[in-house]
Amino acid sequence: MKTQVISYKKIIRLFPCYDPVDIGMPKNYEASIIDFIEEYRTKVVEKNDIVWVLLREDYLSDKELRLFAVWCARQVQHLMKDERSIKAIDVAEKFATGEASKADLTEANAAAFAAYAYADARAAYATDANAAKAAAWATDADANAAKAAAWATDADATAANAAANAVAAADRTAKSDAVLAAAYAARIDRLLEIFKSRFITS
Repeated sequence: MKTQVISYKKIIRLFPCYDPVDIGMPKNYEASIIDFIEEYRTKVVEKNDIVWVLLREDYLSDKELRLFAVWCARQVQHLMKDERSIKAIDVAEKFATGEASKADLTEANAAAFAAYAYADARAAYATDANAAKAAAWATDADANAAKAAAWATDADATAANAAANAVAAADRTAKSDAVLAAAYAARIDRLLEIFKSRFITS
């Protein structure tokens, strides 16, 4: 079972862009992840900060990370014009639940990146390209070691974090602040669901 507790010390070890003290967190802070999310989701400097902190092996299993990446990619599936991207998300989900092989995942990953490369060549950083990028990262063969290059916020970014960032980029292309805020809230709510479900199933 992954840890259910987070603390100031654990966060500061991740080398965040700012000291949590700046948003009112005491240096002796320690709380359940659920309490942390609920207390700080509106206090963080950048809306994605809580996602950045929690999408790690310390807090989420490989299956949870993969399914979160899939969930993120599904949020922009309607923007994907290439069926390879959509199929890649389906394979990623099946792999996370034990219904697809590593070979299936590797093949889907290659196809998703090919779809992204095509979309990116057609229109650099266009909405479709960002959506395809989310699908590509959702199928990465190694969720723990995945690097999101320009999309990742740190050197240890998981595929899930990369997918979340790609979705955020897709959202930013043509959406209002209100819609962006709602998309952020949905990602946080999804994380809360994951952590709360552990108490239901344990």
